[in-house]
Amino acid sequence: MDGVEAYSTLGWFKDPVLNTFVDHPEPELAEVIFHELGHQRVFASGDTDFNEAFATTVGQTGARLWLRAAGNTNLLDRYEASLRRNGQFVRLILGARARLEKIYGDTLDKEGKVKAARALPAPADELLREKQRAFDDLRRDYTQLKSQWGGFAGYDDWFAHGLNNAQLNGIANYYDYLPGFEQLLRLNDGNLEKFYQASERLSKMSREKRHQQLRDLAQGGARPP
Repeated sequence: MDGVEAYSTLGWFKDPVLNTFVDHPEPELAEVIFHELGHQRVFASGDTDFNEAFATTVGQTGARLWLRAAGNTNLLDRYEASLRRNGQFVRLILGARARLEKIYGDTLDKEGKVKAARALPAPADELLREKQRAFDDLRRDYTQLKSQWGGFAGYDDWFAHGLNNAQLNGIANYYDYLPGFEQLLRLNDGNLEKFYQASERLSKMSREKRHQQLRDLAQGGARPP
C-alpha cells in the first residue's frame, strides 16, 4: 500500500518480474502479476483511478481463479481472509478521506474528482485542528480494527509514516471504482472475456461518463455498457 512495487510497460517491453515482489506469498504474487497483465488488456489514457481499479479487479479475480484451479483450498482461504482485511482497511481510509472532504468543504467535479472549495469554510487553524482530529480518530479506529485480526499487523507500516492527504488519495486511486468493476464482473456472470469487453467499452467513453457509469454500477443503478 506504500510505494510502487511493480509496473506494466503496456506492451512496449517484456515486463520484468521484479525483485520487489518475487518473495511475496503465492496468492499475492499471483495477484500482482494478473494486475499488471490487466493493464495491458484495458487502459484509459490519463485515468489512473479507472486503470488501477480495473487492474485490481483483474488481479484479485485472477488470483482466486488460479488458486481454485490449483485446488489449493488452504491458500485460497487465507487469501480470501486477506482480502476481507484489506476491504476493512480500505473502508476505514475512504471514510477518513470523506470526512476530510467535508471538513474542507470539498466537492466532486463532473469527472468525479475532488474539487477544493474556493474559500475555506473556517479559519485555517480550526481546519488544522479538525484535520488532526480526523487523523487521530483514524489511527484509533485502525487500532480497534486490528484487534479483530488476531495479531495481523500488515498495515502498521502504512500508519508508521506521517498521515497526509496524498496517502489517502493513493488508496482511493485503487479502490474508489472497485465496487463498480466488481458489479460489472457479476453482471457478466464472472466471465472475464465479457468483463474485458465491457471494460474496454467503458474506456472509450469520456472520463466523466465512464466514472458516472462506475458510480452507478456500484449503486446497482446501471446496466453493463
